[in-house]
Amino acid sequence: MGVLLLIYTYQFKAFPGYWKDGTGWSNNTLLDIGLEQYDIADLFLRLIPPTLFLVVLILQAHSFHRDFMKKSDVQRYFKEEAMEVDQRDLQDSTHEEENEEERAEQVDGLVGTLKFYGEKLRRKGPVYYTLVCQLVWRVIEVHIVMKAVVFTIVIVALGDVSAVGFVFVFLVTIFFPVPKLHGLLLVICQLWAALVILAKMGFQLHFASADIYLSNCTNMGTNGSVIDPYPFNGTVDSAVWVGLRKTSDIAYYLQNYLIIVFILGFHALLVVHQRQFHLRPDQDRPVRGVVFADIKREDADKGLVECIKFFTNYFFYKFGLEMCFIMSVITIGVRVDGYSVIYAIFLGIILLLSRRGCSFFWPFYTIILAILLPLQYLSCLGLPLGLCWRYPWDQAGINQDLGEWLYLSDYVNSPNPYKLVADFFQLLFVCLQLRVFAIERSNKAYDGGDNRDVTTDIEAKRPNPIPDYISHKRSFLDVVKHAVFLYTLYVTLAVIFITGTARISLFCMGYLIGCFYLLWHGQELLLKPLTKLIRLLNIILGYTFVVIFIKACLQLVGCVYLHKLAGDYCWLIQLLNVVCLKQGDSNLDQDQCMLSPDQAGLTWDAVCFSFILAQRRIYSSYYFRHVVTELQVQNMLASRGAELINQRLVEEVQKRIEEEEEVLKNIQEKMERIRARQEKLSKKAVVVHGDHYKTIRSGDYYMFEDDSDDEWAERPETPKTPTTLDIGKVDEDKGGQPGPIQLLSTAIEQGADKALDTTKPTGKAKSKSKHRKDTAAADTPEESEDGWEPGPGGEITFVDGQTDAPPADEVAEETEPSLWDKVKNILDFVWKFLMSLVDSFIELLNDISKDYRDVARVLEREKRQKKRELLQTPQFQGGIELEESSGDEHAGRMTLAECDDADQKEDTSHKGTESSDEDREQLEKKSRIYRLLSALYTALISRSDLLCYFAMILNHLVTASLLSLPLPIAVFLWGMMSVPRPTRTFWVTIITYVEAIVVIKYLFQFGFFPWNKDSVIYENDVFWPPRILGIEQKDNYAIYDLVLLLLLFIHRTVLKRYGLWKDEGEMEEDLHKAEERSRPASPTEHKDFSAITNGTEGTTDTPEGATNKGFENGNKHGSTVSVSECELEDAPDGKKDKPVKKGFGSYFKPITDFYHKITNPDMNATADVYATMFMCDFITFLIVVFGYWGFGPESGGTGEDVTTYISENRIPVPFLIQLIGQFVLIIIDRALYLKKHVFGKFLFQIILVIVAHLWMFFLLPAITGRKFVDNVPAQLWYFTKCVYFGLSAYQIRCGYPTRILGNFLTKRYNYLNQFLFQGFLAVPFLLELRSLMDWIWTETTLALGSWLTMEDIYARIYVLKCQRRAEDTYITPRATPRRSLIKYGFGGAVLFLLVFIIWFPLVLFSFANTVFESNIPIECSVQISVGGFQPLFKVSVQGSQIAVFTKEETEQLAKHHKLQSNAVGFLSTYEARDIAKVTLNGQSTSVWGISSPSQQAMIEALNATTPINMQFDVSFTREPKSGLKAETVSNTFSLVLEGEVREQLTKVVGAQSNEKVPVNLLFPRYLRVPSEGRPTAVESLLKNSGYSNVTLKLEKGSLFNLTGETEWWKVQEVASDFDVTNVRSAVSAPQPNNYLTLIIFNDRVAPSGFSLLTGYGIIGLYVSVILVIGQFMKGLTRGQHLTIMFDELPYVDNILKLCLDIYLVRECCYYQLEEDLFSKLMFLYRSPATMIKWTKLKIE
Repeated sequence: MGVLLLIYTYQFKAFPGYWKDGTGWSNNTLLDIGLEQYDIADLFLRLIPPTLFLVVLILQAHSFHRDFMKKSDVQRYFKEEAMEVDQRDLQDSTHEEENEEERAEQVDGLVGTLKFYGEKLRRKGPVYYTLVCQLVWRVIEVHIVMKAVVFTIVIVALGDVSAVGFVFVFLVTIFFPVPKLHGLLLVICQLWAALVILAKMGFQLHFASADIYLSNCTNMGTNGSVIDPYPFNGTVDSAVWVGLRKTSDIAYYLQNYLIIVFILGFHALLVVHQRQFHLRPDQDRPVRGVVFADIKREDADKGLVECIKFFTNYFFYKFGLEMCFIMSVITIGVRVDGYSVIYAIFLGIILLLSRRGCSFFWPFYTIILAILLPLQYLSCLGLPLGLCWRYPWDQAGINQDLGEWLYLSDYVNSPNPYKLVADFFQLLFVCLQLRVFAIERSNKAYDGGDNRDVTTDIEAKRPNPIPDYISHKRSFLDVVKHAVFLYTLYVTLAVIFITGTARISLFCMGYLIGCFYLLWHGQELLLKPLTKLIRLLNIILGYTFVVIFIKACLQLVGCVYLHKLAGDYCWLIQLLNVVCLKQGDSNLDQDQCMLSPDQAGLTWDAVCFSFILAQRRIYSSYYFRHVVTELQVQNMLASRGAELINQRLVEEVQKRIEEEEEVLKNIQEKMERIRARQEKLSKKAVVVHGDHYKTIRSGDYYMFEDDSDDEWAERPETPKTPTTLDIGKVDEDKGGQPGPIQLLSTAIEQGADKALDTTKPTGKAKSKSKHRKDTAAADTPEESEDGWEPGPGGEITFVDGQTDAPPADEVAEETEPSLWDKVKNILDFVWKFLMSLVDSFIELLNDISKDYRDVARVLEREKRQKKRELLQTPQFQGGIELEESSGDEHAGRMTLAECDDADQKEDTSHKGTESSDEDREQLEKKSRIYRLLSALYTALISRSDLLCYFAMILNHLVTASLLSLPLPIAVFLWGMMSVPRPTRTFWVTIITYVEAIVVIKYLFQFGFFPWNKDSVIYENDVFWPPRILGIEQKDNYAIYDLVLLLLLFIHRTVLKRYGLWKDEGEMEEDLHKAEERSRPASPTEHKDFSAITNGTEGTTDTPEGATNKGFENGNKHGSTVSVSECELEDAPDGKKDKPVKKGFGSYFKPITDFYHKITNPDMNATADVYATMFMCDFITFLIVVFGYWGFGPESGGTGEDVTTYISENRIPVPFLIQLIGQFVLIIIDRALYLKKHVFGKFLFQIILVIVAHLWMFFLLPAITGRKFVDNVPAQLWYFTKCVYFGLSAYQIRCGYPTRILGNFLTKRYNYLNQFLFQGFLAVPFLLELRSLMDWIWTETTLALGSWLTMEDIYARIYVLKCQRRAEDTYITPRATPRRSLIKYGFGGAVLFLLVFIIWFPLVLFSFANTVFESNIPIECSVQISVGGFQPLFKVSVQGSQIAVFTKEETEQLAKHHKLQSNAVGFLSTYEARDIAKVTLNGQSTSVWGISSPSQQAMIEALNATTPINMQFDVSFTREPKSGLKAETVSNTFSLVLEGEVREQLTKVVGAQSNEKVPVNLLFPRYLRVPSEGRPTAVESLLKNSGYSNVTLKLEKGSLFNLTGETEWWKVQEVASDFDVTNVRSAVSAPQPNNYLTLIIFNDRVAPSGFSLLTGYGIIGLYVSVILVIGQFMKGLTRGQHLTIMFDELPYVDNILKLCLDIYLVRECCYYQLEEDLFSKLMFLYRSPATMIKWTKLKIE
């Protein structure tokens, strides 16, 4: 109030004088006090802050102070009333939660739902908000606030280096290491910050003079010159050193110190808040430094949430020492100066000490760091300049770079103070660790556990206190622990590898060697004694530290003396990679010594150091002992895994053989029945023909008389493979849950609500769901009475004999769902559909890894049994070493029969699918994300060999060098052809070779090799030797090698886990043992592997789904067998190759031996992957067609594709050769497949692999001139071809199927196969080519025409079978109208398509201005002539003389013609970019060279009375475009010369006059230039000054220095009423211009994509396209009555079975039966009565 009064009264005029006279103060003194006179506006603004402050104080004192004091009272929660209110609120919330479920069921509609959730949020929101606030306050109190206060103080001090800031740094380093002094530190800092703020503000006053801090250190010489350098050559201000300076922006000047005051105030607020909260009666005072007081060490293993809470409490307590080590390394990497060497020395000392030794050394270490931090700050601060004292190192002439490295004070270039941020964090971590050591030395029980070294306990074989998290995964935390403790080794090795390859130096080579050593030993390292393992890690850690220390020391050389060593010791600099890491340093001439800048610095060394520390800590824990135990037991049972896998392989092959024998037996019986029946029926035949054609046409009714006892007895059973889409099939074993396709189908047919009903538990799970049972009981009775009921998939099915739908009135009485219910159902359906897709994907992954999971399940059970046995042994305490347990390798092993017996004894009540249900139920208890990740992980591990192959191919794909070339060749010609799997020799060879590649690449990355200096010169050279060899210097040169190595070693781990890491001899011996064990089992006593693993009957994994039940399944699904029926009749075997002569075969003996090994029928089951191989060939064909620019010669490789060549009506010869080559390869592959020539396929594979790699990586780059790594089409082609090679190798290894029945797309009867097959039929010539090749290379009695007829019948019957199967699967209820979704969805789409086709031409041309392109001419030519005589005037213009109209000119033109409706309509169809102004020069560009006779004839014609015309010829030339029929269009405008014009022109031509000849209305000014045809005058614009009047004059003159005169005509245009040369203005009088002007309106042309449609105009488009489509649509909708007999067959299984019988007897070489059955098929289609009888729907 007093301040306001003083300021206000001081504004009176006499008051400033009163103050001066009364006090004797000057104006500056009064101004410092705050007394100053203002004008009215400034006075108001000046009074606002104190007035507002006063108002706030009054409001606080009178209105809020009492409540504030009450709420801020520390004892407020002792008030009884508050406690009662809190308790009552708690009871109310508890009571409301009990009724929440009941209210949720009563909610109806959108409004009710919003109200319910709003009430729920209002009730529970404050509770959750309070819990979150309490947690946030506690986290801030424990982990943030104190550290944030100290960090803020240090940052402010570093931002303002001064004596004031030194006080802050000094206080922090003195008080912060002692926790008990933290409160005193905050008080002192608060006081000091306040004093600093007052001092800085007081220094801004006028009475505070800065002159007293000024000093002059200038030292003058004898001649008056200054001899001292800057800053001792002038006046200096010492106040800046103190921290005081004058400023005009006081707020910005003080903001950092105000932040200190603010954060200190926040800390005080936090302390009061937490003290008040913890004084509540229901709250206990928590332990210091702990967020969650109820979490102890024992709780850390209970779950993931508890583990997170534990680490929130005690993370630094458990890992603080390692954090200090890492922070020291970070500080070294940040500083890279002399102090970093000191820190490195201290780091080396504490690394050599044990934890106990570090505990004793730590106080001294803390003191040293606490001393170094203020000393370094003093180095940044330096001495006051006012002392005029130079530093000794300046007088000694020390280099500035050396001074920076030593962190010495400098008046000009002071050290970087922000480096001390790293020192502060280092001191902070060390102080925190000091408290941890104090807790450990207290010997008191601590909730965080102890940190003592467990190595001695492990060596003493003491029991492991940590529960087994590997064998029994109780929570997701156990999964995380399993992954961390088992697989972080590979992450650490990857980091070591990247550290070694990120930079090129001698030090990094050590990282690579260490990485290769660890990778080579792999998980065997984990089985070493703990002391040896820790010693090995200490060696690697020590090497990392030595590298960091040496690099820190070499910074002295790199930043100070590098330029001196670059000349003679450049090779040493490059070898050690000595680079100055100081930012902005460039003291090395790259021309003198090329050295790439080290952008990574010590970053990767620090990362590597951190991971090795973490790995050492992992190995030093009890958790890791479970991993060791797991690996030990795993090694004991490794041979057991190999035994199970080999036995499964042998049993699978034997099972296939037995199934094949059973199929062959059934085939023989089938053939005998067919033969017997045919013989029986042939007796009824009137005539038995000996001619083939007469036989196939001699079918009769007798062939169908005796089918009842055979056809129906052998009717195809339901195949085991899904008959609909796999992801859409309902699996009853899963509780009847539908797949996504069936969900979608049900939703489309019956609505989202019905689809949701199908997702509810059904079948076995139905009895477990009371809600589902009640719902079913409530919904089904009325429906069942009316004869309709829900089907098993949720669809509506009908009871036999009852076909009526429910009455309409009952349906109407049902409650109509609200709009919100419909929206909610749709959203629920979308969610269920997405989740069903995820579940289907999980099932797919599980199917991929089925064998792996089966073996893993058995091994896991046996490992648990083995662990229980080991736990009972006295020598097993906390884990055993491998050496002590190697003698007990076979302990606990069971044979397969014993394992099967054990399974039966363990659970005799759960058999078959019930065991799978239990496993599935246990798995479904996990979250869907967990199941997805688990399935993905298992699938990847089970196919780790394929991942390795992929990485090897990818490595070569991205490098394309000779070093990587052997990798894909080894994959396709060795690895993927090995039976049953690649041996250890293969993998060791690949690993060794890849490591050698890395070493070779690394050695050649050094800059002292001469070619590394020329890499830029040879950037585009495809055959530059270093590039083609793979030793080119480049970034990230070994990334793909690292990925490949990691995958290879992970795969090696998998092989060792299952005992498959063996040589060829050992593998063959194991397989022979497996054969001997499986041989005694008879087919009836055979037990497959799945029964051993889970008690269920397994299914085979053939691609064709072969079964042993009858003929139909085996042939309809393309079953593969090892012995064909033709073998039974001593027919030639396509799989057996003729022996080669000895003389010739000796050269190929290694190849033939390898071939016989890989085609051993005892180790392989035949397979058929031709379809996929054909698809790969087809894709490569398309890549060549559409990506020809990547395969063509260099001249055509500028981005032109095949469409460009086709549009130019030319086909390049290389393109044609490549297409024909691709086509020939497809034909050869098909021929080998049909002839089943495996050895030919083997040779074809070898030749094709070699030729393809020579073509891709040598010939193609030479042709195209483009590097392979830059050629995207070539890369796609190669990758697709690699997929083909892999499939081809698999086909060779397994052998061709001996029965090839039908098309590969007809193996299943689902929508996908149907659509693919119909697409196959729609491709031109594809069906014909396939049928022709099949006829050529298949033994048959049918002629080509009969063969094609057979294929056509089979194709039609297959499509009908798919349709009938879909109708049976997705049942449509009777008397149910089609849903609106189907009508408006499918029907609306068809209607839209038809309407679009009908009106498409009009739409296309009406929107021409939007789609079409502008077509402005590039040249205009004009010619004026009289009659047929020599032209008078010629001129042509281009470029800028043809100017496009601007928007303003267009508007002005439209404004001029606004009164003419036709003109306005015409102008509205053109935009400014379509109108151009052509300006023609009035001087003719050609001389008038008329001959004398012609001139005389012209005069006579003009004098005659016959009419004579003057022609104005104009032509326009446009750029060539696909939409233009002609590039040049022209027209002639004629004018009849009459009267005076003829007379004047006659005089001028006859040289009797030199006057101008006026010619009116000679040519139209406005022309329309169409895309084709003639330019025409725009009649609608010619009514108002539309024609031009011109004057003609014959000019004469000499041409250069030639003698004689030359004549030419000059034309001037006379503009009247409206100047067309300047459409923006109108003129009142005619004005002659020396130029002619044309305004042209240019029609647009269609772009190249539309040129085909618009080429013939609207009528042409309707006739050529629309009518054709219309006729096609009519063909689909009309004439269907003629094909009803063949398209609406109700039951096609008999016809399909007959077709398959024909295929079967053909494959079995029963040619007479083939003719008889084909004749039966022909007669069936000739006899409608027989067709009706044979396709009649059978009611089962």
